[in-house]
Amino acid sequence: MKRIGLIWALCSVAVLSFAQHGHGTVATSLTEGDRLSLVKTSIDLPSWHEKTFWPVYESYLQKMKESSASAYRTLTDLSSLSASSEDEINNTAENLFAFRYQEFAHMKEYYQRIGAEFNGVIALQFLQTEVMIDMVETSKIYDRSNWRSFKYYPTGQPYEQFIEGKHNTMEKALSIPADKVTGFWSLYSKYEEDSNAYLGENYDMLSQYAGAASDYTPALAKRLGYGMLNVLERDIKLKEKYYKQMHEQFGASVAADFLAWEDYFSLLCKMHSWVEAN
Repeated sequence: MKRIGLIWALCSVAVLSFAQHGHGTVATSLTEGDRLSLVKTSIDLPSWHEKTFWPVYESYLQKMKESSASAYRTLTDLSSLSASSEDEINNTAENLFAFRYQEFAHMKEYYQRIGAEFNGVIALQFLQTEVMIDMVETSKIYDRSNWRSFKYYPTGQPYEQFIEGKHNTMEKALSIPADKVTGFWSLYSKYEEDSNAYLGENYDMLSQYAGAASDYTPALAKRLGYGMLNVLERDIKLKEKYYKQMHEQFGASVAADFLAWEDYFSLLCKMHSWVEAN
């Protein structure tokens, strides 16, 4: 039985690369042709769906291409904003949210279309595959940035010890002015509470949807896919909500540091928990 084969392997390699010093082994982005070939090895299709599914997926790729390219370019900018003005920093962050919402809308649209035209199992495989590809592509951006020096993710230690280490790492990674430190940590603690409630402790809720889609009935797989979409949307909305609050209280530079850190930290947590679930 094929799970999500090569993409799951790529996700595993990316996690291992983050755990090592130096640059990781996953270094170049997928071309459109490579991506299509990779997905074809990673989604199990009954023979009678082969001819009709791939034109739909290629249509999705064409619709997604501009949004994804813009999101990755903007994320690259966000990961290296130290010399930018406050207005430039805020525009970059706002653009990233806009492109992420566009990507999410396209993914949801095609998830619904695939579920309606094919079945829930195929639709869930599609969604799992796209989420993993995005995690791997995003990891490459951070792998080439200074944020990689501040990698931190769950490794099995007690929660209190983990949080202490996380906050110590954040203090080194973020440029928080001395007069804003107390207010920042007060607001960040509220973010952590909301994140744990809506996205799982250390973003592990997404991994609930990492199981083999073929293990479920089409109806259950479809419901799981909608649950997965809800988690993905919550993630964007929660980061946007607290970015705006950070921006209002502490300025664009602090807010963007928060956003880049949390995007990076959540990526590591999600990749780690996803691999563990498999």
